[in-house]
Amino acid sequence: MRKALRLPDEATAPASDDTVKEARALVDRFVQKALLIADAKRRGLVVTAEDRQAHIEQLRRALENTATKVDDYLKQFPETPTSPLQTSLNDTILVLKLGEALAAEAAVSDAEVDQALQAAASLRAAADRRNAETRREGERLAALSEARTDDGFAALAREHSVGREAPEGGVLGIVTRAEMELVNGPLVSGLGPGETSALIETPTAFRILRILERVAPAGEGDVERFRIAQILLDKAALGPPPDRAQAIEALRRQKMPDLLRERARTLAKDAKIACPLFPEWAY
Repeated sequence: MRKALRLPDEATAPASDDTVKEARALVDRFVQKALLIADAKRRGLVVTAEDRQAHIEQLRRALENTATKVDDYLKQFPETPTSPLQTSLNDTILVLKLGEALAAEAAVSDAEVDQALQAAASLRAAADRRNAETRREGERLAALSEARTDDGFAALAREHSVGREAPEGGVLGIVTRAEMELVNGPLVSGLGPGETSALIETPTAFRILRILERVAPAGEGDVERFRIAQILLDKAALGPPPDRAQAIEALRRQKMPDLLRERARTLAKDAKIACPLFPEWAY
């Protein structure tokens, strides 16, 4: 029978099942983290300045479309932890490097690779179909008479565009001709004020561009600028299909969390870890 967990300030109050589960999860995380960090150090793994920079850049990319700032996120990884439950950034990276080392040793069967390649091909085909549908919809919108007037274009943008500027009728701001062409290519080279482009397809999006007005140069040597609006439509990413080597690498990355958990369990069993607070819990 499980012994009741008694809190220091409530010596007579037995803990709920949820409290016991939370306590065990806390102890589990502490034990696993400590064992994995020690194992990484035994293997001679170290964290370099380049490792830290690469990890921070990866975090930056992962958080770029969220409200969380990298510096705020990193505050949970103090350089000098003041609690056993805290982890420094270096130790966090060390565990990730251990996971990479374990993944590099992991076996990946031909059947797993074949299944991964088939799944990638299926996803690619589905993305290609979505892009074809979006392309047809974009061509339809570009051909509408409403797209040839400022008010009509703004209404279409509010209804169909996925850009942040959609609520404002798709108005992007003021740009130079060179800036327009850099993003949209030659289709906008001859576009003038009051004109709407055909559907433009770039590697990352479908868009229809409209030049609302010309902005005169501010002074001598300045170039003319244009106030523009757009209807932006999503485009599914279609990178090159993975080869077998890439599929194997991706599968090994997917195995990392399970490999780390299994390694922690093995280390705990070999070390005969016991928890004084909960002697009935075996590690």
